Amino acid sequence: MVNPNVDFGININPQIPEEPHQVLWIEIPYQGQRTPKGRRPGELTLSADLVRNERVFVQLAQDVGRAVDWLVRERQVDRSRVGLLGTSLGGFAAATLYGMHDYRAVTVQLAGGDVAKVLFNGNWLTRDLQAALVERGLDEDAVRDRLKAMNPVTWADPARKDGVLLVAAELDEIVPLESVRDLRRAYEGAELIVMAGEEHRAANGMRATLPKLRAHFERLLLGRDAETAPETGREPAETR
Repeated sequence: MVNPNVDFGININPQIPEEPHQVLWIEIPYQGQRTPKGRRPGELTLSADLVRNERVFVQLAQDVGRAVDWLVRERQVDRSRVGLLGTSLGGFAAATLYGMHDYRAVTVQLAGGDVAKVLFNGNWLTRDLQAALVERGLDEDAVRDRLKAMNPVTWADPARKDGVLLVAAELDEIVPLESVRDLRRAYEGAELIVMAGEEHRAANGMRATLPKLRAHFERLLLGRDAETAPETGREPAETR
C-alpha cells in the first residue's frame, strides 16, 4: 500500500483475503516517520520545487520496487500476484506505477489522472502551493508538462483497465470527481465507485467500499470470485 496517511488505510488489512497474503505499508518520502526534523509532514513531498517533486517520485518508485523484491525474496511472494493500493497522493503514485510496470491490480482511492489539475483548482490544501508556483512563473499547463511522468493518464493503457478499481468521493474538494473520471476515460472505462455525499477524508465511505476492494484483489490476484461481506456506511452512489 502506498499512502500518505494511516487514517485512510488502517482498516484495509482485515478485509483482504483470509488465504496467506502479505501487506506491506510504504511511507511516502517526507511523510509520517520519514518527515525530517523541523518540517511538517508532506511539506517537502509535493512543493513548488518541481525538480524535487520528480526526485521524490523516483525515490518512491524505487521504494516500491525494492519492497516487491523483498517480499519475493523473504516472504516467497509470487511476483506475478502483486497489487497496489494507494490513497490521495499515494493513489496518484500507485496509479502511475501500475501503468509503468506489470502489476496485476491496483486500487486508486481519492486520486485522479492529473496532478496539475489538483494543484491549481484552488482547494484549501494546495492553495499556498499554487501561489508559490505562480510566483515562480509557472501556470497549470507548465506544471502539467513538467510533471507529465507523474500523471497516471500518461501511462494509462485501456488494455489493462480490468486491473484498475477507482474510488472517488462525490464531494471531494481536493481531487474533484471529474478528475477521477478523467483517469477512468483514459482507461476507456475502468471500474469506478463513487462514495455518496463524502469529501476527501471519507473514512466512513471508504469502510463501505472495503468488500469491493477485497473482491477486486481476490479476483485478480487469486483468480477467483470473492464473496464479499455485508457493506457498512453509505452505499456508493455510482458503481460502473
